Amino acid sequence: MIALIRTEGKVFEEGTTLTPKAFLNLPSLERASKTGITRAVEADFGLGDCLYFFAGHACPDFGDVVLVYQGDMADADEGGATAFDTGGLHSNRIHYCAEPQESKSSYCQRHSHPLDSWRRQAASFIQEHFTSAKGYVLGERPIRDDESKRLSHPENSRRAWTWEIRIHRDHPMESSLRGIWMSEDFYEEVRSSDAKSGQASVAPGIGLLDSGKVFSVSADTLHRAAEEEATKWL
Repeated sequence: MIALIRTEGKVFEEGTTLTPKAFLNLPSLERASKTGITRAVEADFGLGDCLYFFAGHACPDFGDVVLVYQGDMADADEGGATAFDTGGLHSNRIHYCAEPQESKSSYCQRHSHPLDSWRRQAASFIQEHFTSAKGYVLGERPIRDDESKRLSHPENSRRAWTWEIRIHRDHPMESSLRGIWMSEDFYEEVRSSDAKSGQASVAPGIGLLDSGKVFSVSADTLHRAAEEEATKWL
């Protein structure tokens, strides 16, 4: 089963994000943690107010905390899934051959799947276009193109064929959690924030740090480490 992965920790000028101090209280992952650009994508593509995950990809663009969840976590949720990053499509970083008169919004809708069937659709997609599910999770390029030439376009990168999973709710951080990979600096800041908090009891985040589910890794290797661990669950 391909894990759902969300990378956190990037500081946005607007919206919220997961900081070491916030981690102490194990806040929910919030739909509000997004930029105005993402909100524009949601409006233009009719996606709704979403919390985003990638299936099997720990994207480093969003920070140095990688949260890995059970692959079936969103099966009963309202939302949607596409075999590409909707933000990349919206910003023209994902290239494809459009049908005559087809807008990017129409292309997105045509390739969208409900969450109760996304894992079945993704399995078929990976079987058709990749050497293996492990290869997909580790970022290998597709071996076969799709009908819109998106998968073989020379200017496209991994987010042009990575499944994006969107749910219409906030998510409790510990629910369906398989593991967390965080940079050594972030880990030490969490410990330091707890020491400075003056709390008489151990903060929930410290309890999670000591649970065996949290791994402190060099920032240069943590995203890859999370993906490599996720391949063991396939």
